Amino acid sequence: MLTMSTLAFVNTSEDLRLLGDLPPGTRIIYLDNSPAKERQEEPGIHLCRNDIVDDDSLYEAYSKAMKWLKEWSCKPLNQGKNFKEVFTYQGVSIWWFIDFWLFYHELHRMTIQDIALNLHIVDTIIKKESPSTVYLLDDGSAFSDIAAHYCITKEISIVKKKKARSFVRRSKPYIFEFLKYKKYAFRHAVSRLFMHRIPQKADILLVGLTAQLRAERKAQKEMSDQMLKPIIDLLEKNSISYAYTDRDFTRTLGIKTIGLTRGIPSEYFMSRKRFKEANEFQKKAFQEYLRLKAGIAKSFVYGGIPIWPLIERRFDFIFKHKVAETALWIGAFTDMINTLDPKSILIIDETGVSGRAAIAAGRMCNKNVVGLQHGAISPLAFEYVHLKGEVSNNLDISAPFCPVPNKTAVYGENTRAVLINEGNYPEKSITITGQPRYDIIKQLKDTLDRNKVCVELGLDPSKKIILILTQPSKDRLFLARSIFDAIPDHKDCQIALKLHPRDLGHQEYEELARKAGLDIKVYTQDIFLLLFVSDIVIQRDSTVGIEAMLFEKPLICAYLFSMDIARTSQYLQSGCRIARTSQELQHHIREALDGAHHQEYLHAQSAWVKKEAFNQDGQAGQRVVDLMLKRKARKTSTTCTI
Repeated sequence: MLTMSTLAFVNTSEDLRLLGDLPPGTRIIYLDNSPAKERQEEPGIHLCRNDIVDDDSLYEAYSKAMKWLKEWSCKPLNQGKNFKEVFTYQGVSIWWFIDFWLFYHELHRMTIQDIALNLHIVDTIIKKESPSTVYLLDDGSAFSDIAAHYCITKEISIVKKKKARSFVRRSKPYIFEFLKYKKYAFRHAVSRLFMHRIPQKADILLVGLTAQLRAERKAQKEMSDQMLKPIIDLLEKNSISYAYTDRDFTRTLGIKTIGLTRGIPSEYFMSRKRFKEANEFQKKAFQEYLRLKAGIAKSFVYGGIPIWPLIERRFDFIFKHKVAETALWIGAFTDMINTLDPKSILIIDETGVSGRAAIAAGRMCNKNVVGLQHGAISPLAFEYVHLKGEVSNNLDISAPFCPVPNKTAVYGENTRAVLINEGNYPEKSITITGQPRYDIIKQLKDTLDRNKVCVELGLDPSKKIILILTQPSKDRLFLARSIFDAIPDHKDCQIALKLHPRDLGHQEYEELARKAGLDIKVYTQDIFLLLFVSDIVIQRDSTVGIEAMLFEKPLICAYLFSMDIARTSQYLQSGCRIARTSQELQHHIREALDGAHHQEYLHAQSAWVKKEAFNQDGQAGQRVVDLMLKRKARKTSTTCTI
C-alpha cells in the first residue's frame, strides 16, 4: 500500500488554486469532474473520486444508509416506544411525514444521505492513502464539514483554507419555509375572496400539483393538469362529478386553480383554526423532542462515527417547521374531504408531506384512496422502500404503520416488483395501469409531421436536435455547464433545453450557453413535441427519460456527481448510455450524433421500457378511472407493446 504524507480534497482546479501551495507529493482528490489536463501533466498525483471509490460501493453505501435510518426509527426511544410511536398526530405517526427530510432534500446541505455517502468516500480514500494530514477548503459545503468531522474523530491532522461561504445558500431552507407559510396564508385569503361558491359534493377528488398546471402546447391557451388531464377528460365524458385541488410548491404567487371550472386551491381549507391547531401541536412536539434530545443524540452513531453534531440542525429544523406543516395539511384535507364528500380520492406525488396528509385524511374519513405513480421508482427510492412490517398487511394507517393508499396505480411490472419486494407493500394494494399521460404517445408518433412540428417550435428541421432536460437540483447549473462543454462544435445540430416545471433558470441557462459558444432555445412546454423531433435526449434522472424511450430516442444519462449513481439507479438497467465523467459524456454525444451503435442501444432501451411503462394501448386512463370507481379493470394483453 502506498502511503502519502498529505492529501487534499477539491471539486475543481479553481479550488486547488485556493488551497495555495501544498507540500510536495500531496495527492489531489477531485470529487466530481475529472481533471484531464492535470492528470496528463502529473499522473498519479491528480486523482478522481471514482479512481478509488467505485460506483457499486456508493450504491451499497446508499442502501446501507437507508436501512440504518429506517432501523433507527424502530429502536426504543421512550418507555419502550420508538420514534414512530412517540410522535403522533390524530393517531398517525409523524415519522412518515419527516423521514425523507432527514434522509435527503435538494435544498438542504446536511442530510443522512450526504453524511453516509461522504463518510464512505472519505473513509475509503483515507484508509487507502493513510495520510498524516488532510487539506480541505472550509467553504461550508456538506463534504467539507463531514470530512473535517471524520478526521477529527480519527485524530488525523487537518488544514482548512477559508473560502467565502454563501449565506444565502445556507439560509435558503429557512427563508423558503418562512415564505412558504406566507404563501399558504396569501393563497388562503385570495381563494376565500374570489371563490364564493365551491362544489359542495363531488364523486371524485383529484389531488394534483400546481407545477403540472399549464397548457399542453404553447400554441394552446387552455390550462390543465398535465398528469391528470386524461383522467379529467374521461370523467367529463362519462358525466362523473369531480373536484380538482392543487398543492403549490412553485416559486410564484399565481393561483391558477381559481381559473379552473372545478378547481379549488388546497389552501382554501387552511383556516385560522387549522393554523392554530398546527402551531399548538408543533410546540407540544418540540417540547417532547427537547426532553428526548439527549437520548436521540447518543443513538446517532453511524459506522462508528458519532454524527449528531452533523445532523442536529436537521432535527431542530424539522421539529420547528415540518411537524406543524404535517398537522396543517392533515387538517386542511380533512375539512376538504368533509365538504366535498367524495367516494374516491386520486393523488399524484403521494409520498410528500401533503400527499401523505391527503392519504391520512382520506383513510380516516373512510374514502377509497388511490395513488397514481408520479415518477420513476427505483429499488432505492427512499419514500417507497420500507422494512417488513412498516406497511400494514391490512393497510392500517395508525402508528407505527406508514399511511399508504388503498390502491397504488403503477406504470408497469418493474415498479410493481419494487413496491412489493423492496417496499413491502401488500400485493393486493398494487395495480398495474400504465401512465395515463402516455396514452397519447402512439397517436402522436403516427400522426405528427416532423417538419411542421419543428416550424411550430422554431427549430430547423434540416439539423439534428439535441434535447437537454433540466431538474431543480442544487447542482443544476454545474451539470448544464458540463453538458454544454461536452457538446462538439457541430454546425449541423441545434440545442433545445426543456425546463423542469420548478426550474426558473431560463436566463441562467442562456448565459451559460452563450459563454460556451452555443445558441440554445429554452422551452417550458411542448415536451412531447420536443421529444418527437429530437435526435438525442440528455438528462440527469428525469421521468421524461421514460418518455424519450417511448418515442424511441437515444437517451444519455449524465451522472457526473458523487451521489447520482445511487439515487438514480433505475436508469442503470435501462440500456441507455450512462456518462459518469465529462469525457464519457462527450464521447456518448459524439457517438449518438454519428449514429454509432444506434440500433443496439434502442433495442436495449425498448426491452427495458416495456417492463417499465406497460401497455401503450391508450387505455391507462380508463384503467385508473375503473380503479377509482372500484370497477373491474378492463382486460388487457399481457404482452407489452410500444
